[in-house]
Amino acid sequence: MRKFDIKAKRNTIPELAYQTGPDGKVVSPIPYIETKSSDPMPVMLFVEEAFDTGEMEVGEGGNPEPIFEFEIHQYLNMKAVREVLTSKEFDRVRVALGMDKAEEAKKKGEQILKNVENQLNTIYQNKKETQPERVEAFKEKLDAANKAKQKGDIN
Repeated sequence: MRKFDIKAKRNTIPELAYQTGPDGKVVSPIPYIETKSSDPMPVMLFVEEAFDTGEMEVGEGGNPEPIFEFEIHQYLNMKAVREVLTSKEFDRVRVALGMDKAEEAKKKGEQILKNVENQLNTIYQNKKETQPERVEAFKEKLDAANKAKQKGDIN
């Protein structure tokens, strides 16, 4: 994991993007920002909201157009917040945002990971018991790959 640098400055305007599948549909509601060492993740984002009031006004050519209200919102990188606050102050911010305290969230996250691991192990054991021919074929491929690696045929 890269170390977070609160003083790092971006050289370009950050662009929010969404992952899409082959069909062009968004596959995750979480946007991402492309970064690199010379253009790191921003500490804060400003996003302009365009709120449709539901009202209309006469626009160009006499056509009705919706009326929007605009407001600028700020979003902080929580790593930056954590870096400048004590753990007690940081927990107060988290709670004010409707989140668990950091240590509670960490424990819950660890439990979620443990549950996922248990589920994967259950699925694996089930497949191993119900599809032994596939397990054997996988072992053969794995053995062949290991032998090729030992010979230096692959990296």
